Amino acid sequence: MERETVREWVFGLGAYPSPHGDRVREAAEWFRLHNREPVSEEIALGDIDRLEAISVP
Repeated sequence: MERETVREWVFGLGAYPSPHGDRVREAAEWFRLHNREPVSEEIALGDIDRLEAISVP
């Protein structure tokens, strides 16, 4: 999946209650700060970490 598609999905999640809401906001901030393409492998791994954190209780 393209990174831009994932970014748009994260930004579209909106507000959620804790604990997921905190993780959604963290992911949105991450993608806001790291918005230039191409990204390093380190940033791509950070993307995965942020997305994984949203789904893990």
